[in-house]
Amino acid sequence: MASYLVSIVVDIPDPGYILPNATHTAFHKKSDRNVHIEKILLHPGEVNTIKPWPKDPRILSTHSDNSSVFVWDMKLAESLVEKKDTQANMPLLM
Repeated sequence: MASYLVSIVVDIPDPGYILPNATHTAFHKKSDRNVHIEKILLHPGEVNTIKPWPKDPRILSTHSDNSSVFVWDMKLAESLVEKKDTQANMPLLM
């Protein structure tokens, strides 16, 4: 069974930033949301652990439920948003 590996970008406001017309809701309207999906990958098997490479956080390693370790380059990985099929993405190394 495959799982999804989702890469997101989060814009974190500076301390003290106040949303316009601030209320106690987290998001006012869709355009105020600061979370954007960058890529969606179809991972072969369940993802049990994920770790970035300290020198380049775009290189990730994942551990699967079948004892496999996969190495991903998120810069090169093709997103499901751009693909028409649903085959699992291919990691750099297995």
